[in-house]
Amino acid sequence: MDLNIISDKVPNKLKKKRQNARLKKILQPKNAAMVLHEIKPGVKYSFHEQYSKLSPHLIISSVEVDGKTYLGKGLSRAYAKMNAAETVLKSMLLQKLYKTNYSTKVIESEEVKPKPEPETDGETEQMDTTDGDDDFPWSSLASFALYKLFSEWETQPSESVTPGAVEEIVTEAASPKATAAPMKKVPENPTERHPVMLLHQLRPGTQFEEIASQGPPGEVMFTMKVVIDDQTFTGVGKNKKEAKKEAAKAALAGAYEIKYD
Repeated sequence: MDLNIISDKVPNKLKKKRQNARLKKILQPKNAAMVLHEIKPGVKYSFHEQYSKLSPHLIISSVEVDGKTYLGKGLSRAYAKMNAAETVLKSMLLQKLYKTNYSTKVIESEEVKPKPEPETDGETEQMDTTDGDDDFPWSSLASFALYKLFSEWETQPSESVTPGAVEEIVTEAASPKATAAPMKKVPENPTERHPVMLLHQLRPGTQFEEIASQGPPGEVMFTMKVVIDDQTFTGVGKNKKEAKKEAAKAALAGAYEIKYD
C-alpha cells in the first residue's frame, strides 16, 4: 500500500476548517478609509466647511484617485472622510462589475460562432479560460462589506434577537472561538478595527446603556455610556449607533490609550 497516497488525502472537514481559518485571517472588518488606504496608499483628503439654513455646519471632503475627484460630506471631518472613501470604493466596484459583465457578453458571443478545429499533434490541449490577471482587491472590498454589515446590524437588529445579541454576533465573528475570551494583548494597528467590535474583543460582555436623548425633532442627540473597571465613559451622537461608537472610543482611550482620529 502506498503510504504517500494516504497521507495526501485530507478529509473534507479539515479542508473546510483550514479554508475558514484563512478567510477569517484575511476578511477582517475595516472601514472605508482603511480599505482605500490599503488599495491606494498615500491618498490625501482636503476639507472645507459648508453652511446653509438646513445644515449650519457641514464638512465637505474631497479625495483624488486615478485622476478623478470624489466627494463626501458629514457633520465632522471623520464622517466626511469616510463618506468620500466609500464613494471611491463604490465607483471602483461598479466599474469593475460593468467591465466584467461586458467581457462576459463578448466571450459568450464569440463562443456561439463556429470555430475551425485546431491542428494538433495528437495530444489534447486544454486552455485555461479563467481570468488569472484579475488584480482587483476583492478581499479588501469584502472587509469593507463586513464592516458595513456589522454596522447595520448594530443600528437595526432583527426583532427576533434579544438586546446585546448583535454585539455577540460581531464578537463571535471576530473571535477564534464561539465562546469569546478576552484578547491577551492589544492587537497591532487597533484603530483599523471598529471601536465597538474592538472593545468587545478586549472586554467580552461589555454592555452599553442609553442615558439621555435631547433636542428638537430632527436634531435629537443621544448619549450612551459604558462602564469599564468601575469607570464610566460616555459618547454623544445624532443616533444611538454613533453615540455607542463614541462611547467605545472614549473607553478605549481611557482604559487602553487607544485613540482614534
